[in-house]
Amino acid sequence: MSSIKNIIFYFPHKKLGGVSTLFLNASETLQKNFDVHIVDFNDGYMKNNLPSGVNFIDVENIDKYPLDSIVIFQSFRFWNIRDFEKFDSRTKIIFWNLHPDNLYPYIFSNKSTSFKSIIANLIKPLSFFRQKKIGNLITYLNKNGGIFFMDEENYLKTCSYFKTININENYLPVITKKNILVKKSNSNLNNFAWIGRICDFKVHILIHLLQRLNTIYDLNYKKLNFYIVGDGEEMPLLKKEVLTLKNLNIEFLGEVDKNMENKIFSKNIDILFAMGMSALEGASRSIPTVLLDYSYKNLKKKYRFNLAFNSE
Repeated sequence: MSSIKNIIFYFPHKKLGGVSTLFLNASETLQKNFDVHIVDFNDGYMKNNLPSGVNFIDVENIDKYPLDSIVIFQSFRFWNIRDFEKFDSRTKIIFWNLHPDNLYPYIFSNKSTSFKSIIANLIKPLSFFRQKKIGNLITYLNKNGGIFFMDEENYLKTCSYFKTININENYLPVITKKNILVKKSNSNLNNFAWIGRICDFKVHILIHLLQRLNTIYDLNYKKLNFYIVGDGEEMPLLKKEVLTLKNLNIEFLGEVDKNMENKIFSKNIDILFAMGMSALEGASRSIPTVLLDYSYKNLKKKYRFNLAFNSE
């Protein structure tokens, strides 16, 4: 580690997301001891929220990346990187598994209950070479200490896709800055919130949550205020599904940047529902936080909700 001068966080992305937030938090902490660089688009989310003391590298206008570097990626198919040849051959690489399906090995997705799922399972053999290629990548990273997992779910899911590889159980948990928010006690429990992208693996658990809350508050003969902070491609589905939920006052606040974050959290939120980084951001502000699981499908049975501190 003594020869490493630079740490590079590589995640070009234009919209707010958990990976961008995580990389910004980590870069702000590490810049005290290293030259830290963020790789993003010139109009990317991390570029627009660059912490003081952190350097910016424009992924579209870079000739060579700094020498003596560690590059941190969210786990992905490495051959998709657009500028691999711009890294020095001695550059150290870390893959950080931040979603259980980061290294999904099949060509076609089987993450739905539809006819497409049946077809996807039938043609899995066509993914043999892709699975082998990703497996070789994992084996190489595994041998050289280059892959870490956010949590056990990430580790176990990856192992389930590559059963013949003895993957090291190395964890690098996600981090957040310490935040302090003194909340007034509120026994009414009227103000709930969701913070997170409205995407394929989050929308179904959110719909299930809202439906359950609608039933509970129907029995209590009062309405609940529910703030939805976030946006994404599944927003039309979400808005369609909540039309019948008459016991909830749902307010869609859209995406927020880091400057707006504290304003959202400072609302008198009694309980926050979230995943990953958003859950940590809420819990770090002393807001009771329910940590939700991801799902690509409608939930048929009643989901058991757990507060973040009860989740391993």
